[in-house]
Amino acid sequence: MNSRIELHTELAKMFVDDIRYQRAKYYYFIGKMQRWNESEEIPDIPPDIPEFAHNSLLESQNYRTNIAFVKSISTNDVSFVCRNIPWTENKIFDKWNHTIDMSDKDFFCVNSEFKVYKCIDNNNGAQSTIMPNHNSLYPQMLSDGYVWKYMYTIPSYKRERFISPSWIPIQTALDESFYNNGAIEKIIITNPGSGYNDTIETTIVIDGTTTGSGAVLEIGSISVSGEIEGVNIISGGTNYVKGAKISITTSTGSNAVIVPVISDGVITDVVISNPGIGYSLTDTVNVTVGGAILLPKVSRLTGSLTDVIIIDGGIGYVSPPVLTVQGTIQEPGAGLYEGNSAAIIDAIENAGSIVRVTISDPGINYPVDVTTSLTVYGDGIGAALTPVVYNGEIIDVIIENGGEGYTDASIIITGAGMDAVLTPAFNQIIEMTDQSVVEQVAIPGAIYAIHITSPGSNYTDSTTITIIGDGTGCSAYPVIENGEIVKIIITSPGSNYTYANVTFNNEFGSGAAGYTILPSHNGHGSNAVTELYGNAVAITSTALNINVFDSNIDQEYRMFGIIKNVRDSYTNAIFNLPFEEVFYTIEFNDTTFLEKDEILILNGVYKFLVVDISGTTVKLQSLSNVDENSLVGQFVVENEPERIYAANSLISSPTFDKYSGNIIYATDTLPFKYTPEQNVSLKTYIKL
Repeated sequence: MNSRIELHTELAKMFVDDIRYQRAKYYYFIGKMQRWNESEEIPDIPPDIPEFAHNSLLESQNYRTNIAFVKSISTNDVSFVCRNIPWTENKIFDKWNHTIDMSDKDFFCVNSEFKVYKCIDNNNGAQSTIMPNHNSLYPQMLSDGYVWKYMYTIPSYKRERFISPSWIPIQTALDESFYNNGAIEKIIITNPGSGYNDTIETTIVIDGTTTGSGAVLEIGSISVSGEIEGVNIISGGTNYVKGAKISITTSTGSNAVIVPVISDGVITDVVISNPGIGYSLTDTVNVTVGGAILLPKVSRLTGSLTDVIIIDGGIGYVSPPVLTVQGTIQEPGAGLYEGNSAAIIDAIENAGSIVRVTISDPGINYPVDVTTSLTVYGDGIGAALTPVVYNGEIIDVIIENGGEGYTDASIIITGAGMDAVLTPAFNQIIEMTDQSVVEQVAIPGAIYAIHITSPGSNYTDSTTITIIGDGTGCSAYPVIENGEIVKIIITSPGSNYTYANVTFNNEFGSGAAGYTILPSHNGHGSNAVTELYGNAVAITSTALNINVFDSNIDQEYRMFGIIKNVRDSYTNAIFNLPFEEVFYTIEFNDTTFLEKDEILILNGVYKFLVVDISGTTVKLQSLSNVDENSLVGQFVVENEPERIYAANSLISSPTFDKYSGNIIYATDTLPFKYTPEQNVSLKTYIKL
């Protein structure tokens, strides 16, 4: 293998190791919801991009602008791959030869049972008529004269994810240690149940400054069934510049959602997003600020915070509130890192709400209620789970230990509640292969073939072969036809050769010449990735599914790619969430006649694509870098400036900064979309 090829393989290894060891964070992205051509009479196909423009800054900016969804790439999503060369009857395979570039030679094959073999000898270029199908640790000669070295068997879970007509997955035994061996990796909460003990032993105290006061509202009118039809504003209050929340104190009503319309800090109107049912005119309308509720996820094993659940982000906070983690008097908890007396967490505020919580010190020995417990029953061992209970419901589960060996499992819930249903999801078990043994018994410098460059003449059956080099133990004998040496049979491969010379001993014969063929470094089978030129990487991921992205967004997508080390919009740290939709969600005063896929312009500068409309709540994709502080205002329809829509409040904004990081791969494609009946899987092959 020459230095250029080794460089490519090393680059592939660096890329895979980046993901395995979390040295960098990679994400798949999909996007481009606008048609390639505005006219529906023209086929919606990608344009031809001139070669010189493929790596232009403009092209990179276009891809970034159109990013809609992102999903992290995990260890299970990536594999080395090499060329897919199926064994085919009567095909002439190339034999391994260390003296030439073999990267485009067909010197290995995969059989019908997904076993991969390296051709050590091809019987002087004869056709292969017998399919190799052994698991021998050493090269085997078949009846057609071919000598095949068994390398590995492609595991079933890799067949499903990484095989294509051009590529097959390839690995070393070490690679497989990065795949969980039947470990529980996720708990799906099918039903949260009710009545479970929700004593919160560790709490988060929120100390923040809010703005806005004085508003007084009342229910103005209701329907016969108690639906709220109108709200009267007695006083609009002052300084509600960071928003406000409207709630109703009632004994009979439910489900009403009322959103304030705020102008210059004053509540001037309300939007009834959901009129609810069962309300009366005497129910009290409350206007509040603050009110954030944060729930810590505390490990029962260590007493450390694994995450913080935002039950309610609150509203009206002027700046990020100060958060304090507080245990009980008996179990106060402490900081995990030296110098910290307590766990340290920080709030990230956007538009007056807490949108993220970061953990600088997870702490240790914080108390957690143990009244409700989870037990895993199945064919594996070692799984340990901790439930997170709020308002009597199991809302989350901490996987303390994923265990191993599970192909089937169920979760038994012990506690005072009822009806909760939790379903474990686990990685597929790695097939037990003998690849690790193949690697361990590989013989460095063993000679399994000698290439004849000249057959010579007048040789007889008394001819012997002498092999002299820096190794030991190699022996062989010639096959002679009509005085010519036509083949050499290795009787012992020896070991530790880095060079060896061949001489043919016969008093009558002359002119025969040949050279020994050496194995790859450390021997045939020691490292399939380098031996079979695994200088390409496959990445595959289910890009859209009902558990990840909003399946109600009815859009087509026309591009996908991979982006590395994107920054968090608020913290500037490397973005680390498993997925995100890169949209702004805005509450409008009115959305009459507003249509999906229209372009809105804010302040004559910022452009947005209307992605989804649900009542007066609209999802927008930014088509330019945006100042979030300006998002509440007047949006004008690009092609019809007389149509103006007033935005009342920013409900949420993306934390994925699509204008940061490095795009390492991107491509345009024909339109594709997600449906509840069909997921979208992205599969990418990158040759380095």
